[in-house]
Amino acid sequence: MIYARIPASYKDFLRQELLNEHDYFKYLTICFSQEGEDQILSQYFYGIDKGFFLDIGAYHPIKYSNTYKFYLKGWRGINIDAMPGSMIAFNKIRPEDINVETGVAENESDLPYYIFEQTGINTFSEKFAVEMEDKGYVVSQKKVTRTRTMKAILGEFLPPNQVIDFLSLDVEGFELDVLNSNDWTRYRPRIIVVESLQLKSQNVLDAYLHEVNYKLIAKTVNNVYYTDTTIDFL
Repeated sequence: MIYARIPASYKDFLRQELLNEHDYFKYLTICFSQEGEDQILSQYFYGIDKGFFLDIGAYHPIKYSNTYKFYLKGWRGINIDAMPGSMIAFNKIRPEDINVETGVAENESDLPYYIFEQTGINTFSEKFAVEMEDKGYVVSQKKVTRTRTMKAILGEFLPPNQVIDFLSLDVEGFELDVLNSNDWTRYRPRIIVVESLQLKSQNVLDAYLHEVNYKLIAKTVNNVYYTDTTIDFL
């Protein structure tokens, strides 16, 4: 957050001073994601200075963000998170994005939202919440929260004729519910990156996304990457 407040001219000065002092700093690269997701995505979108992302389960505008690196490059997008008050920071730090505070689910409804003391694992999935509690994580609040479908959100907020270059999906065990809420005939991100912590859920994701014409292109420890097979992108 402090980094975001530093004037660009001073950042450039500091960067140059570091380069002058230590030659190896010229090899430095900045990553905001937990597992280098923004670095991997940057390779797929190399040379594309302007693009559009969709971040569901955005959590924080900078910390662990898969999209902040792209925002700094000039990309813009839609950030969505159900955590009450989460969009205050987004509106302050990333005012040129479209920031939406809502849950996303297969149907528009009111669902219990499990808020943990460690808020990065908040979820609408009761099963996931129980698994986390069994591991020692503590639910601090269970709050009934209004959810909307992905297609409804995109229908309201996606600019006309806007291509979605990538979808970042991090919803802690609620992935299929979110994906099922999309209209795949209308809204097709070029690349989808999904945090999927369990092999079984990855297999289910593979099967589902295969049905809507996406194929697996990469995998890291906790994430899987898919691309749209109906277009010539990669």
